[in-house]
Amino acid sequence: MNITKFVLILLLFYFISLIASFIIKRWTLFLSWVGIIALSFMIFSVIFGLFLVALAIAYAIIKEPVVEKGDYKIERIKGKGE
Repeated sequence: MNITKFVLILLLFYFISLIASFIIKRWTLFLSWVGIIALSFMIFSVIFGLFLVALAIAYAIIKEPVVEKGDYKIERIKGKGE
């Protein structure tokens, strides 16, 4: 994933959280504009955290482990066979 796609995904998440904040503002009358921005940052951090967890899980599933070929005897690992 290049940096442009990552930034676009971040902006998408922030706009989703901003829309959610405006929906919450319609339900409550006491929320000011500063409250909307703070609430949108809180919602964004939750969405972004879930995205990072999902990205880490997907990366762990997709990436294959690298197995090195070689002579790995217990004696050599402990330093006795040198």
